[in-house]
Amino acid sequence: MVDLLVNYELMVEMLGGNPEDRNIHESFVSSKAPTDAKRKLELDSLEHVEKSTSCVLFRMPDGTPAVSPHIFKGQIKAACKAVRDFPDSACKQLKNYVSRMNMHVHVYPVPNDGEELTKCALVPLVVPEGGEIGHCVRPVPGNGPQGPRTAIKNSETVPAGTTFSVIIRVLMDSMVPAVKETLRFGQYVGLGEWRASNIKGRFTHTIVSETKRDFLGNLV
Repeated sequence: MVDLLVNYELMVEMLGGNPEDRNIHESFVSSKAPTDAKRKLELDSLEHVEKSTSCVLFRMPDGTPAVSPHIFKGQIKAACKAVRDFPDSACKQLKNYVSRMNMHVHVYPVPNDGEELTKCALVPLVVPEGGEIGHCVRPVPGNGPQGPRTAIKNSETVPAGTTFSVIIRVLMDSMVPAVKETLRFGQYVGLGEWRASNIKGRFTHTIVSETKRDFLGNLV
């Protein structure tokens, strides 16, 4: 397996992706957390939210904007689908790419000294000096029992220039080239909500290091 330490920088603003309603988050989002500790951390991060708002918010433990690692995996799979249209790409060679990405690609925040990699829950975001957390209000069309309808969705945003880092663990060495292709495609398919619109969440990246490990996670 290979651990990729990746630095990201947003080219455009990125939308938050957490429902402000604790009950909704507990039922449909945090219930997917792998451990009770991570589930509690996700729910506790919503305590700052005013219940009268309808925003979709970033997690903010200790006031620091942060996101869940799952948004990175979503970008990898969405970009892989797009890159597969190119016949000479490594992504094209992956059979059953969604299930293989789910099974063999895992994303973690960069741990602090002495912290275990797999116990880190949130990826902190570094907003550039002078940057502010904003809002994006937009219509969301849909179909209801009485026909077409339009809802209004309000999301927090972080600005272009925001930086953050993650470790992408690729369990199968043969899949590393495909993962790198999805990262390069981040200038077209970004992170967070509206990533497929090519409007929000687009990024540049730098692979800082590649660390080779055996299948138990030990350095080789």
